[in-house]
Amino acid sequence: METLNLFSSLQFSYHVPSFKLADIILDNRDKDTFILYHPWSQTISEINYEDALIFKLYELEYPINKISEITNRPEVEILKLLRELEEELNPTEIHTFDTPLILMLLSDLRCNLRCRYCYTASGSYFTKTLSDKQVMDLETAKKALDIGIELGINQVHFFGGGEALLNFEIIKGLVKYAEAQNYPVVFAMITNGTKINKDFIEFVEQYKDIFNITVSIDGPKLIHDLNRNYPNGKGSFEDTLRGIEMLKERKLTFELQVTYPIEAEQFGYGPKEIANYLSTLSPFLIVKICDYHEQFNTGERPFHGMLGYLMMEYISDVFEKLKSTTPQYYDHNLAITLSYIARRATKLYPCPFSHFVTVLPDGKLLTCHMIVDYLLGTVNSSKTELLNKLKKAVEFNKKFSTLLDYHDFWHAGLQDICPSELFGGLTNVLTKTEKLRLSKFSKSMLEAYWDSVLFNVYKSYKENTLQKVYSNLEYFFETLYKQPRVQ
Repeated sequence: METLNLFSSLQFSYHVPSFKLADIILDNRDKDTFILYHPWSQTISEINYEDALIFKLYELEYPINKISEITNRPEVEILKLLRELEEELNPTEIHTFDTPLILMLLSDLRCNLRCRYCYTASGSYFTKTLSDKQVMDLETAKKALDIGIELGINQVHFFGGGEALLNFEIIKGLVKYAEAQNYPVVFAMITNGTKINKDFIEFVEQYKDIFNITVSIDGPKLIHDLNRNYPNGKGSFEDTLRGIEMLKERKLTFELQVTYPIEAEQFGYGPKEIANYLSTLSPFLIVKICDYHEQFNTGERPFHGMLGYLMMEYISDVFEKLKSTTPQYYDHNLAITLSYIARRATKLYPCPFSHFVTVLPDGKLLTCHMIVDYLLGTVNSSKTELLNKLKKAVEFNKKFSTLLDYHDFWHAGLQDICPSELFGGLTNVLTKTEKLRLSKFSKSMLEAYWDSVLFNVYKSYKENTLQKVYSNLEYFFETLYKQPRVQ
């Protein structure tokens, strides 16, 4: 029997979404029409039931002779059909992540909250293992920005690691320094919102064209205060909401980030209900599931039978909102995914960590803040030294891409796959040889989410509303990032 290259890499992968989900999501569909997704070229094609059955059986790793028995099709016909997927279907854009674009400043590892799921244990992980300092000084930040500009970065994120606004002076100082140096960068920060005050609001108003804000809030008071508490156990909702209301009062644009805790469902709140509530505060949302970070031993594993259904419900609601003239809200992560599909853009590697240079308070440099076992150098390293280390990071990414079994990771073109979460760091990537598989539970949860996305794209196309969805996403990117990303 001849060997097929299918699922040997993202380029040769495909996916047939769940037959049952097709019945649930696609109203009044032709029962003989199914879809096939090709992640490398970001194409969604219509196929008939007989072909879909063959593709699905092969995707589920049934042997050719068994597929022939089930479908009553000759093996030679099955192989011919599968071979067609090995023909070149190419994207219009390939993101290589071979140069850094984002400088992430962990400017303050202290935090005034003790969120139960925090992946850095309120910043203490870094001070225990990597950084000799908790708080970055302005000179370190300036050196980091200087070297970042030399490397080609165009974005600076104040990430905190703890709470960035505990060190507001460094934020003001670095933005003003970049302005004085005429550096072509934009700034962003994420905050728990409890330290937003009049001085911060006035600063943001002055630099609102180059300064983006994200505030973490998990929903209404009941849900938010389950996890986001002060050290004494008191909930932080009222203080976070006060900060958000100050941003709204000045008509400033900002995003809200939700870390959805799986216990919220027990109180009647799925991601859909939380998004609709938060849309009264801002239409720009980032909704992510609370997950477990093996390298930090923090967070929680999202093993919850309802989660797949809840995310399907949420995705369908997002699409319905995007089909309206003025959407009630936008989902940041879904917007990025749809911009890839719209432009037929894909990723050469499953994780963009080589796009980042992360700066610890003591001046040490990492790639992504999640990858703590690979140091690039320090703010005093030369450009040549850093470029050599970044080049090696790209090689790590290349090796990482060969370790995924694409029967399970076909969605790598849509979703970032983190090597630290899967292998505990980059150094472990070098020693691995076997292909990584997902547990059946994790695979089914991820496929429920991404199948919902694919079916809703297809449904919007058949309803002639997909262009409306893309136009609304264009507004999202132009409003938040001052640039088109969709078409």
